[in-house]
Parts: sequence; structure tokens; C-alpha cells
Amino acid sequence: MWYLRTVARLALLQTRATIIGIAGSVGKTSTREALFAILKDIAPTHMASGNSETGVPLGLVGLFPTDYSPLDWLRMMILAPLHIGFLKNKRYIIVEMGIDDPYPPKNMEYLLSIVQPHIGIITEESAAHTMQFEKTLPAGVLSDSDRLNLLVEAITKEDAKMLKKCGVQIINGDNPFLKKSLPHAETFKLTRYDVDIKKTTFSFTIDRSPITLIFRGYVFPKDLAYSFGPAIMAAHKLNIPMDIIKEKLEKNFVPPKGRESIFAGINNSIIIDSSYNASRPSVIAFLELVKKLKQKTHRHTIVVLADMLELGNESQIEHESVARAIGTIPDTLYLVGPLTKRFILPKMKASSEAGSGSARKWFPSVIELNQALSHIPHRSLILFKGSQSNLWLEESIKLLLKNKDDISRLARQTAFWQRVKKAAGKWVEV
Repeated sequence: MWYLRTVARLALLQTRATIIGIAGSVGKTSTREALFAILKDIAPTHMASGNSETGVPLGLVGLFPTDYSPLDWLRMMILAPLHIGFLKNKRYIIVEMGIDDPYPPKNMEYLLSIVQPHIGIITEESAAHTMQFEKTLPAGVLSDSDRLNLLVEAITKEDAKMLKKCGVQIINGDNPFLKKSLPHAETFKLTRYDVDIKKTTFSFTIDRSPITLIFRGYVFPKDLAYSFGPAIMAAHKLNIPMDIIKEKLEKNFVPPKGRESIFAGINNSIIIDSSYNASRPSVIAFLELVKKLKQKTHRHTIVVLADMLELGNESQIEHESVARAIGTIPDTLYLVGPLTKRFILPKMKASSEAGSGSARKWFPSVIELNQALSHIPHRSLILFKGSQSNLWLEESIKLLLKNKDDISRLARQTAFWQRVKKAAGKWVEV
């Protein structure tokens, strides 16, 4: 890590680029992609690919692991010093800065020892990666709500360190933890959100200037506003006209794999792929999206929900909150993984006994899930949502794709991940 940090620092000495840092519990990658969509056609722009203690320095010299093997790491160690001039002619550098721990090397202070942004964005703060932050809790018995609030406050405090030396500070002003911690940071206002099966519309007010985005062929949840809004504001602070921002975003933005993708499925179904990661706010946002689309399309709605991970002692609270939000939104609910069985399934059984009428089933893995998915009703609307884990919901999505060429647009399809899945016995040949 010392070696990579040193190489990255030397690379940054070769450039006068404006550095934009992005932090937060949810929405960092989508914000990074939105900002890159705006800037890449305007001036030479580099978007660092990684967001961790090793991913950030490697990304700053244009390197990324292919299979994480010892040979792959040796390759990157050898190439890294040869890439010190990689940033020399860049005008903008976008860095996603992800934290998993309050202490080095997985905290914000360590990342700031590598790179200090000029513009800082914090997208959202919630109970994500709380397990490692439990060590910050005071001794003694705490209520569930007090413990959760203290954990999110600790995560917010760590992320907020990124903004201390930033000339421009941008936050999601609707988040109470951010508003309390950073009352003087700049924010934006979402004035309209609408979605149907053909397009999604967002309208914002940025520094008293209106802007409306229409994404045709995409169905985005409302929470994606907290990725688009900061990206628009950052570009605005770089003196890019609003009409150019609108044009570039609508033309260039493509959701990251496994986040907000939509696919045509078998039996005239529509698949919403958000299988890459999951937290309570993002799951609830996608449930609300499905609810809106169900009302507009009258399709049979299937929600496939896998475990939300790295929540530590907050796992029960967060999963049960999702269980309450599910309600009667899906006509069919498929749960996958031990945590959904432990914390969501009992709540769903109770609601079924109360007469909700929806079908609810649990599966230990995608192998069993796939048997159920082989008989989906005609014109279904299907949402896949879950954390990165050994459950790999994308392998179930493969079975439902109408166009098998779309497999390349799914998450974790590289040779490295194929070997990992085969070794775990979860591989599905399509």
C-alpha cells in the first residue's frame, strides 16, 4: 500500500487537473458515472476505476485488477511506476472514495493521504458497512434506534473529512445526518420525478437555475436524483452551461452494471437489474419504483430480494425495515439467502396469515431460485436486488434474458468471476 500510495502521489504531482471526490453510503458509483458522462466530451477526463485503499491509487495511474491473482498484482506493481505520467494532460479527475472502517487503511483519512479533492460530493448516508463501525459505539446498552443513529453519525463524520479542504462542498441536503454535520455545504432541489416503462424524468433547481433530464429507455428509482443532482451541481461549479450538462447526461449516461439496468425478458417480461449491491434505502427506493410501474402497467410483479450484507448487529433492524416496506407491492416475492430467511420471511408469513394474498417463497441459493423462475407468468415485471455475495443473482437473470447478448451487460461476468462461481458450485451455464 505504501508503494501504491507513493506512485499515486507522484502521478498527481504531474497534473494540474481539478479533482472531484465522491463519498457516501449509497450512490457513489452512479454519481461518478453521471459526472463522467458530462465531462468526458468537454475536456480530457479520467475516472478512477477503484474506490478502496488499493483501488484509488491503482485507478489514479489507470490500472485495474483483472483476476486478483498474485501474478496480476505483480503485473500492476511493475506497471505502476511506468504510469506516473498517466494524469499529465487530464483536466478533470473523478475519484470515488469508499470507506469500510473508521481506522486505517479503510477509512477516509487514509484515502486523503493519497488524494485531496478540490470539489467534494457526499451523496447519501445510511446504515451501510456498519459492522466495522460498531467499534465506535459507547459501552452500555443502547436502544436499536439510538445505536443505528450513532453508527450513521460515525459513518457521516468519517466521510465528511473529505470535504474539509475542498473549495466546493456538495451534499444531499435531504439527508438529516449530512445536513446536521455539514450545514454550510451546497445542495440542490429535486422538483419533479416521474417514471414509466419507457422513460424517467427528473427536474432540479441548481443555484436557482432549472434543469430537466429525460432518460428514454431507462426506469430509474427516485433516489438516483441524489446521484444526478450532485453531478449537475459539480459541473455547474466548473462553469459548464446547463444546456450542455443536460445534453451530455442524457446522451452519455449509462448505469453501472448491476445497478439500474433494464432488460427484455422471456415471456414478454421486463427485468430490472439492481443485483450488484443493496442497502435499506436503495431497496426501498426500488420497491417504490416497482410500485409505480405496477400501477401504470398492470403487470404481474415479481421481486427477487437477496441478503443485505456487512450490517453487523444492525442486520435485523435493516432487514425488518425492508420487510415492512415490501407490503403488498410484489405479487410474488422470492427471498434468497440466510438473512432474508431469518429476518424477512417471518414478517412475510405473518402478513400472509393476515390475508395479503401475495406468494412468498425462500431459497437458499440461486440454484433453487432458478427452478421457480423457469415458470414466470406472461408480461411479468421482475426486480432483482441484493448485496454482492456468493448468492450472485445475476446468474438467475441470465436465464430470463430474451437476448442472450445482454449477458455482457450483467455484473461479474469476467473470467475471474466465472472461475469463482464455478468453484462455489453456483455457476449456471446458459
